[in-house]
Amino acid sequence: LLKKYAGYAILSHTWLRSSPGEITYDAWNSGIVDLDATGYQKLVKFCQTAWQQNKLCFGWMDKVCINKNSSSELGESIRSMYNWYQRASVCIVHLADTQGIEEIHRDAWFTRGWTLQELFAPDSVKFYNKDWKTFVVPRRGSNDDDRSTTLIGAQITKATTITRKEL
Repeated sequence: LLKKYAGYAILSHTWLRSSPGEITYDAWNSGIVDLDATGYQKLVKFCQTAWQQNKLCFGWMDKVCINKNSSSELGESIRSMYNWYQRASVCIVHLADTQGIEEIHRDAWFTRGWTLQELFAPDSVKFYNKDWKTFVVPRRGSNDDDRSTTLIGAQITKATTITRKEL
């Protein structure tokens, strides 16, 4: 019932490396957020994508939703991550280094330790480029999972050596 009536989108992304301003749990809860920061813009784009592309009002983003100052909360969060991704209505993957579909396999997202669970746990995974444009325009009645498309599936295989059949 939760997925049907109060589903949520979950963001899979790489943390900002060179741009200041990644929004954190502390910053969000204190209300001290730089609205021009790259991290805030990422959060806004994630929320817009969750609503406009997926009709979801709720979203979850690790940097904003996990209190890293509490070792017990951080530990519980790490142990719960797979379930959170599995229960999400959609996993929105933001490939911050990628513009075109043929570049997907080179994105830093594939070098992270969390990529496999974020790729396999959700029922639906949607990939977006650095400008938050979708790589796949869904057709009416089509599968709502980018992993099953030929071009993205081939890029995932190229990056991970996981075959399309295993996806």
